[in-house]
Amino acid sequence: RHKTAERKRLLPSTASSYICQQNATTTMKFSVIFFVATASVLVNTVHAACPDAATTSYEFNVDTDRDPRRGRTDTKCSLSLLQAKYKNLCSDDTADIAADLTLNETAVEELCKGAYDAYNAMPFSDISKNGEQFDNEYYAGGTNWNYEVEDQNGNNNLKSDAYRVKKVYDSDGQRGMIKLPVEINSFNPDGKNTSDLNAAYCCWVQDRQANDNNGNCKTPYPYGCTDKDPADNANLCYVDHDRSHGVQHVDSGITVFGGPGQNENLEGSIHCHGFAWTNDDYHVANIYKGNDLFYVSMYDHMYQRGYVRNVPGSPMCAFAENMAVVTRADCTEIRAEEQFKFSWNATAEQATMELVKVKKLHFNACQGVDADGNNRDNDLEAYYRKLSNGKLTPTPDDPDGATPDLNELRMSLVGKEEGNCNKAIAGFLESKGIKVPGADK
Repeated sequence: RHKTAERKRLLPSTASSYICQQNATTTMKFSVIFFVATASVLVNTVHAACPDAATTSYEFNVDTDRDPRRGRTDTKCSLSLLQAKYKNLCSDDTADIAADLTLNETAVEELCKGAYDAYNAMPFSDISKNGEQFDNEYYAGGTNWNYEVEDQNGNNNLKSDAYRVKKVYDSDGQRGMIKLPVEINSFNPDGKNTSDLNAAYCCWVQDRQANDNNGNCKTPYPYGCTDKDPADNANLCYVDHDRSHGVQHVDSGITVFGGPGQNENLEGSIHCHGFAWTNDDYHVANIYKGNDLFYVSMYDHMYQRGYVRNVPGSPMCAFAENMAVVTRADCTEIRAEEQFKFSWNATAEQATMELVKVKKLHFNACQGVDADGNNRDNDLEAYYRKLSNGKLTPTPDDPDGATPDLNELRMSLVGKEEGNCNKAIAGFLESKGIKVPGADK
């Protein structure tokens, strides 16, 4: 299932001599769960218990714990982890794989990246197995998963109709890698295959499942669950149909839900939830963004809670720049436990790295910060601020890449402060040449 990243000719032309040499066909294996490691780059030394790289092939497993949450250590595939496992292999705290194989941080980083690239990720279409049209319509807010309500005889039961969602959650959803479905119109409305904002969210307007402690759908079916609401966590401001014309098949148009001096909760109850990632292709949030979409949209909210249907004129789920404009959204981030296998082939003088398995993905409420630097969790804007520090520059939380400008995201998530929704509506209408009475008051 998995391919392997390779790096050849890492051995120096004159190999070090070791006291204990082994036959060239010998293979040594070593596997210990090791979540925290200390880098130690030392002068090349003779280590009695280490395998002779010139004659001995060996391999060992390296376990990572990609945990970007507050106060945790993001222990990723790296030279420091290889060093720690190599010392265990040699039973020698002074053993140095960097010197013995002439490895450096860059070489190991490329091996790790190659291992991620070679991993056989699950196509998103394998989740429903109902075809591309079904997936397109589902994320637009259609299909029987969204429209139907269980009847008094148990027909149209969501758990039965969407049984594959639970099946995938128990396998690749938590223990694999799922591709982000850029082939779906909601996630590729302009043919770019990418998000300008590195963020996505869903907004649901109905609850179709009773007895799950979420929303106000209740038995008896179907009447107790007809046109019922999800738990309210946001206000809906407006829908610009130009943002998602490729999804809803409407070329243009405007729908507003408020205005200066009006109640900002005109739409009733809606529930919005999303996720974000950085520009670094190998940040844990980027690698597993397809899993995050699956969990947020299909498993946690539809299968578990029964939340369905889209805001009229907007996709149900999409990149942030193509969604209905709302005040805020909840947020999920991923912690990933993985296992890599590092191998040294003495005959070929070649090092390889393989992502053997994704041991477990943990779906957690995002940990972010507000505008004053205070902790704010389960909030997409706050998480985005932590990733990007509010601008397109690297930050301590994201040293390898950053998300785009926070102000761009706030054109979709305008903020939960009172009056923000109506101000956003007025500003949008005026950008279309529509003067809004009272907007300047």
